[in-house]
Amino acid sequence: MQKDYSAHHEPFQYYQSTSNPHHLPPTSVAMIGKTDQANHQYDVTDFWKAVEAGDMPVVSFLKAKRSEDGHAGYSSPLDEQEFIASTLYALNSVPSGAVRRLSSLTTTQMAGTTTR
Repeated sequence: MQKDYSAHHEPFQYYQSTSNPHHLPPTSVAMIGKTDQANHQYDVTDFWKAVEAGDMPVVSFLKAKRSEDGHAGYSSPLDEQEFIASTLYALNSVPSGAVRRLSSLTTTQMAGTTTR
């Protein structure tokens, strides 16, 4: 687990069906998006490994590291926008056919307002 991670900012940690309190990694890239010890909780680097393998999960919730999550005091809306823009750019840069998904974006931390 990285130092720049805030587990209490990650909503799926609060539900038994998706909680991964010990932050166990997936047993393999092939298990990303399936039920195993990670319980559908993965580091962003695991997400990118699945994308590179052409096996992106049907639904993914990406949480920025702490310094890019838009929370006041240690991040900013600009940091959050950088995470979002670089993620979308990287997804659009994947070779044609590897990623054919609609990206839906919801944030709750833009300068103190809720955006959809």
